[in-house]
Amino acid sequence: MPTLWKQALMPSLNSKHPKNKSRKVTKYKLLLDEGLFLPKFYPKLNAFHSLKHIAYDLKMSGIKDKALYELAIQENRILIVFNVKDFKKIIKPDGISVIDLSTNLSNKEADLKILKALKDMRTDQVKGYLISITKSGIEFKPSKNFYLLDIQKVILILTLII
Repeated sequence: MPTLWKQALMPSLNSKHPKNKSRKVTKYKLLLDEGLFLPKFYPKLNAFHSLKHIAYDLKMSGIKDKALYELAIQENRILIVFNVKDFKKIIKPDGISVIDLSTNLSNKEADLKILKALKDMRTDQVKGYLISITKSGIEFKPSKNFYLLDIQKVILILTLII
């Protein structure tokens, strides 16, 4: 076990997936569901990242949730939605993450909290995570389907061994 002074000098020993501490800011591609306001209502987020609105920019109003998620994967855009309950079932471990934005947030609060979530996001959380943003905070949760993939891998290995 490393001593405390080694842990202080080597922060990578303190966590499995450390946050990106470099000065380079990761610019994410984001897709806003049609229930959200247009990108101009999130000025700080729009200035740092690439925002597209499903109805306004892509002209795809009324698209079903599963098709929207598949489009987000195809476009490699993190999806931002209000109605997360339907998306919980379809988030794939190797698919893009989904941001669940609380309807209790003002546009200004949402703008700042999404920025913070993206700044704090680890590289392994870009895919297969449900990111909940509420007034009380930000929570990163791996998709429930995340563990299903591991079980499928174990079954495959076991069938190869037997």
